[in-house]
Amino acid sequence: MKLKSTLGGWRSTDRIPTGINVVDELLEGGIPFGAMTEIDGPESTGKSTLAMHLIRQAQALYLPVALVQAEDALLAEYVSAIGVDLDDVIVIEPAFLEQALDDIEELLKNDVRLIVVDSVAALAPRVETEIDFGDNHLYVLRRLWDEAQRRFSPLLRQSQAALVLINQERNQPGILFGNPLRPIAWDVLRYWTSLRLYLQRIKAVRRNGSIVGNVMRIAVKKNRLGVPFREVELPLLFGKGFVEERTSAKIGQVVS
Repeated sequence: MKLKSTLGGWRSTDRIPTGINVVDELLEGGIPFGAMTEIDGPESTGKSTLAMHLIRQAQALYLPVALVQAEDALLAEYVSAIGVDLDDVIVIEPAFLEQALDDIEELLKNDVRLIVVDSVAALAPRVETEIDFGDNHLYVLRRLWDEAQRRFSPLLRQSQAALVLINQERNQPGILFGNPLRPIAWDVLRYWTSLRLYLQRIKAVRRNGSIVGNVMRIAVKKNRLGVPFREVELPLLFGKGFVEERTSAKIGQVVS
């Protein structure tokens, strides 16, 4: 694994800003170093886009960045439009979860300062790729992530890296009251994450009768290093990413 010579340009900071002022205000400066952040929510709510904004700002700070890509859902043109230099990103495409976890551990040991995993839901355990469809492999995913977090935590503290996990929601059987949707491996990751963000679509953005984007709500569901239970709403424009508009960006307390 080869890292670029920009390592000498590191700047002293304890957070990676998103470059979106209202979001950075919400997060009290950005995503924390030395900790794990989870970004989850329904489909098409800008989870990967928010991570790309983080990568752009990390590159502006001359920090080495890695992307563990399991979904292959981002277009190079869109990522470039946000401002990410793909030639300066270590991209890893693991075949299964165990390989991804080994790669993340190696990246942490090699002082990569921002690691984005896209996504937790798309990384299947090795056993799942080897057995027949329908065979039972209960709890393997949770056990692997739980073991990984115990190994990653001291490495995150030592390297002062930021690990960002993008996650998806699935319907949880047996939930009779409340929201039945839960993130993948939620009963493990919710204990290990220091910051948890939840993205949700609020309404469409229309210009000249056409839908050009959506207003997204970014809510802080957990924050060990700052103020939790706050939210911000701002537009996500197709082909451009998150933008700030005074008419729609606001910060307030989560009421539900």
